[in-house]
Amino acid sequence: MRSYRKYTGRKLDFGAPESFSQKICVSKLYNATPEKTCLTDKLQVREWVAEKIGAEYLIPLYGAGYNSFKEIDFDALPRKFVIKCNHDSGSTILIEDKQNVDLRQLRRQYDFYMRRNFAYVSFELHYKDIKPKILVEMDVSEDGRAARDYKFLCFHGRPYYCWVDTDRFGNHKRITYDMDWTVQPFVQYTYPQAEPEPCPQNFEKMKKIVTTLCQGFDQVRVDLYNVRNKIYFGEMTFTDGSGYEAIFPEEWDIALGELWHLARGRR
Repeated sequence: MRSYRKYTGRKLDFGAPESFSQKICVSKLYNATPEKTCLTDKLQVREWVAEKIGAEYLIPLYGAGYNSFKEIDFDALPRKFVIKCNHDSGSTILIEDKQNVDLRQLRRQYDFYMRRNFAYVSFELHYKDIKPKILVEMDVSEDGRAARDYKFLCFHGRPYYCWVDTDRFGNHKRITYDMDWTVQPFVQYTYPQAEPEPCPQNFEKMKKIVTTLCQGFDQVRVDLYNVRNKIYFGEMTFTDGSGYEAIFPEEWDIALGELWHLARGRR
C-alpha cells in the first residue's frame, strides 16, 4: 500500500479496488496462476504463440536457454542484437555494435539479473517459478531507433486501447489510441506524449492477432512490433507497471478499471 501511494500519490483499497492500477496491485498477489507464469516466461511463451498464430510472428533467435552469461559465444553473434532475460522485466539491452561493448560490465549486469527472483522486486508473484535463462534475438529496430511497440490493453477477450511506444531505448515517448485509431486523452505514468501518426496499414491484422491471443483472460496487455508492415510478437503482460504506473487523469484509471471485472483467486 505504501509503495502504491509513493508512486501514484493515491490510496490503495485492497478490499474494493476500483481503478486499473489498483486492480493490478490486487491481481499480482492473488491471481498468479501457472498459466500466467508460463506466458510471462519469454521463452515458453514462444511455443504457445507459435501454436496460436504461427511461428512467423516470432522474432528470430540467435541463441537461447543460456544458464549464465559466460555460455554466450559472442564471436558467433552478429554485430547488432538484443539480449534479455526470460524471467524478469527491465533486463532488455540493445547492443548496437558488439565491438564497442564492455563485456565485463555486461556480464556483471546479467549475473545480477540471473540471481534475482523478479517476483520479489514488486510482488508480481507469477514471475516466481520462472527458471532464469538468457536469450539473444534479432534486432528489429527501424531507421536507427527501436521499433514501435504496440501495447494492446485487453479485457475479457477484447482489445480496447493501444499504447504506442516510440524510441524505447532513447527518447521514450507514448501515445494512446482506441481501436478506431483515435487519440485518447489519457497517459500512463510520466511518459512524454508522442505525436499522432497515421494508422498502420495492417492495424486490422494486428487487432485480429491480439484478439486471438487475449482470449480467456480477464485482463492482459499484448505487445506487438510492426516493422515495415511485418508484425512480430513482443510479450504478454499481466501486471502492467506492477500497478505503480497509474493512468492520468485519475478518472481514466477508474474507467479502465470498470472494463476489468476482477475476480479474486481465479482467472
